[in-house]
Amino acid sequence: MITNNVAEYEALIKALELASKFTHDELTCMLDSELVVKQLLGKYRVRNPKLLELFLKVQKLQEKFLRIRYLYVSRWNKFQRIADGLLNKELDRK
Repeated sequence: MITNNVAEYEALIKALELASKFTHDELTCMLDSELVVKQLLGKYRVRNPKLLELFLKVQKLQEKFLRIRYLYVSRWNKFQRIADGLLNKELDRK
């Protein structure tokens, strides 16, 4: 079973890999996992071994960019809900 936080890290990794094909400048990443954002900002330690593995992948990918800003966005945010809806449609299609 995949937790929300694992899914959030995996989505971020895919997004950073994709973004690196188009830019190496500044990025703003909006995530709806407060835990993941606080871990990435160094406010929380990463204790879970699976999350640590993913966290370290993100750290490595960050080297490809001039600057990355992480923002927590509530899952009830209008744009977050649109993104979730699009993702769910794609997952249902598969």
